[in-house]
Amino acid sequence: MNAIQQRQLARFNYINPEELLQSIMPSESGVLQKLEMVRQLKDQKQKQKHLEKYQAAYLALMLKHERISTAEITVCVEEVEEHEDFDCVLRSVSKEKGTVYKLVQLKQLPPHEANGNIEIQRIIEKLKKRYAVSPDLLVAIWVNRDVKFNLSELNFEGLGIEQLWFFGDKPSGEITLHGESIANLIAGFFWRRVIKGGITEDERFRFNPKNCCKS
Repeated sequence: MNAIQQRQLARFNYINPEELLQSIMPSESGVLQKLEMVRQLKDQKQKQKHLEKYQAAYLALMLKHERISTAEITVCVEEVEEHEDFDCVLRSVSKEKGTVYKLVQLKQLPPHEANGNIEIQRIIEKLKKRYAVSPDLLVAIWVNRDVKFNLSELNFEGLGIEQLWFFGDKPSGEITLHGESIANLIAGFFWRRVIKGGITEDERFRFNPKNCCKS
């Protein structure tokens, strides 16, 4: 990221993820009620913006609660509408690294009833084409489906972004985040983070990448 872009991002207004969640969801009422609230929004653009704020807030919240980090994480969603390659910006401020900005593109794995033909690997393949060379981009896929998937079944080769994360929440109140840098995903490593009842579990796992034996 060049100095000009950093100065531009520094002029944006950032908010704590907790405040952003409170502003769009006054009550913590579970996923089904939240989705019903979104359905009641009449304008399609308004619906999309609401979902992006909701997802951006949860992503920032999950990254903020990394156990080994003391960085202050804030997020901007209001001033990026004219940008096609990112939906929000995360700002991390720490004594060790100073101020760091992360451009974020939000994607979604829709429910089966909305579009059951879309699978995670299909989304990844589209990312490979659209963001062939985007080393500063973090992509986060909101898993809006009751599904379990194995990272070893996914092909990350050819992704030109910096990081890929999968995240979502459950009616029980549990929020989950899985992912890593692309280099580490290709090597077979990922982080799993879970927040439930104010308690954070953070653990790094090893898996067998799909192309581990490719010559």
